[in-house]
Amino acid sequence: VALAAPPKLSSSDREFLADTLATNQLEIDVSTYAVKQAHSDKVRAFAQARVGVHKELAAQFQKANDGIVATPQPTQQPGINLLGRTGADFDHAYMTMMADYDHGLATKFQAADGPQHGDAIRDMVKTTLPEIRKHDAESKALERSLPSK
Repeated sequence: VALAAPPKLSSSDREFLADTLATNQLEIDVSTYAVKQAHSDKVRAFAQARVGVHKELAAQFQKANDGIVATPQPTQQPGINLLGRTGADFDHAYMTMMADYDHGLATKFQAADGPQHGDAIRDMVKTTLPEIRKHDAESKALERSLPSK
């Protein structure tokens, strides 16, 4: 039984996928840090859930990968906007960051379902966009629900 050859990605597909994988890994890294640093149990639970969800998304993104785009390695760097923050200030900074990342990813994926990308990327977008939109709404709702700083 011959295995199907992986789809060939255009340069715009590879660029899109590389950016998507990097953003996804950043969300995993920042959320892993937030699990340890969050002040609120709600924010800690959100961060823990995000680690799992984004690891699942990474696997889905890899299905569109033809082996050319390397998966970013995890980093312990939580992001400059979180360093030195504690308590409610940390929670607000983390949730603002997540809301920004999620909105940016949703916007990028909405724009990606077009002729500028090949079937592998368009299929990935169709499969994952509903989940990404859900994340966008969840992060904004939690960010709004936090007590004032």
